[in-house]
Amino acid sequence: MLQIIKRIIRAAKLDLTLYEEIKFDKTATRQAIFIVASCSSFLGVFLSIASRNLIFIPMYIISGLVSWYILTYCIYFVGTKFLKSSQTNVDHRSLLRTIGFSYSPGLIIFLFLIPGIELNLLILIVKIWMLSSLVIAVQNTFGYKNVGRAIGVCIIGWIVQIVFYIILGTLLFIVKKSSNKTPSKDLKLEDNRISIPG
Repeated sequence: MLQIIKRIIRAAKLDLTLYEEIKFDKTATRQAIFIVASCSSFLGVFLSIASRNLIFIPMYIISGLVSWYILTYCIYFVGTKFLKSSQTNVDHRSLLRTIGFSYSPGLIIFLFLIPGIELNLLILIVKIWMLSSLVIAVQNTFGYKNVGRAIGVCIIGWIVQIVFYIILGTLLFIVKKSSNKTPSKDLKLEDNRISIPG
């Protein structure tokens, strides 16, 4: 437990050496899952308190983990197919770990529980902090010497993720719409009478 706390603090400090360390540490995968799930649960707790409905906690944990996986895959795809450098040597699981740890600054979102904390300002600070951490994670995991390439991979990865969600949402909407269509009950049957000559 002490190890993960130290790593979370290093990730929050944007420690460059941390990502090189966890890139090769296969045991850090569970730690990354814990960090992502914790960040998502804090947001779920906030919404649950605001709406008095506990359903937001498991919803945000599941959606947070799914979003993390999809974002990682999108960044992996862009970074290995389009913006690969001569130093790039990464697999999907190692990228999952490093991007998972880049969520560490999001853990301070629990400060919203403290009276007097401006939530909107806190969220803005956390988002900027997490974006910076993500760029550093991508740069170190892919072995980029230029931070501009890492920023490019993140931006394109986000765009690919957004397009994926749009396509998925559209497909789900079409499926839902088609399933709601029911055959019309007002079917008129033609009365075909056969006249028999007398």
